[in-house]
Amino acid sequence: MTKLRALLVDDELLALKLLQSILERRDDIDVIGLCRNGREAKESINSQHPDIVFLDINMPSLNGIQVANYLDGADIKKPLIIFTTAFERHALDAFEVGATDYLLKPLDADRVAVAVERAKRRLKISVDDSKEEQNEATITIKDGSRINVVNQCDIQWIDAAGDYMCVHVGDETLITRATMKELLEKLDHPYLVRVHRSSIVNLKDITAAEKLPKGEYLLTLRSGQQLKVSRNYRTAVAEFLDAKNSPD
Repeated sequence: MTKLRALLVDDELLALKLLQSILERRDDIDVIGLCRNGREAKESINSQHPDIVFLDINMPSLNGIQVANYLDGADIKKPLIIFTTAFERHALDAFEVGATDYLLKPLDADRVAVAVERAKRRLKISVDDSKEEQNEATITIKDGSRINVVNQCDIQWIDAAGDYMCVHVGDETLITRATMKELLEKLDHPYLVRVHRSSIVNLKDITAAEKLPKGEYLLTLRSGQQLKVSRNYRTAVAEFLDAKNSPD
């Protein structure tokens, strides 16, 4: 397993050590350094090139938002930023500078885990987009007496119909007897994500996304099909759209 290299920045030693202890219990994170202020953070980012920076906002001299702004103009690959702060009022500023997540203190291990998984998904999208060959995974779909081998990247969307799942591939709809859970366990492609209790979509197939009330989205696919994203499943879609709109 390739570990993500994380730099931790906080002027409060106890908060820094707590975050370090939470992350060091994970097998997918390598804490490469601890910084006590924004100036140290700039130097460490320039020299160590972390994948993720857990960055406190309220620090003397150079705060976390200023560090993030500096990174936007620096001649280095910008790491993902996960802000940590005791105050909710900085959230808008944080996301305006491209934050991956925003953690409120006191930090909770479960919430940190959510932020790490979010960062991993965003990094995976970035890596996958840089590859010329990324669509090798296949899945077998039994439609009646016929077994179809389908490239997962060719799946546009999947929807549930009672005890059956309808897998839409190009102009063809394959109907297989399966549950949503069973089909999800067979899928192995970063862009095939669940967006509703009864549907899965290929993120690469989205041509438009409209925000609806109550935190939902209405997606339009290349085929013209429209699918609703329920609030419970909106995170993956929002992250994908944010990543696509973020500068490299």
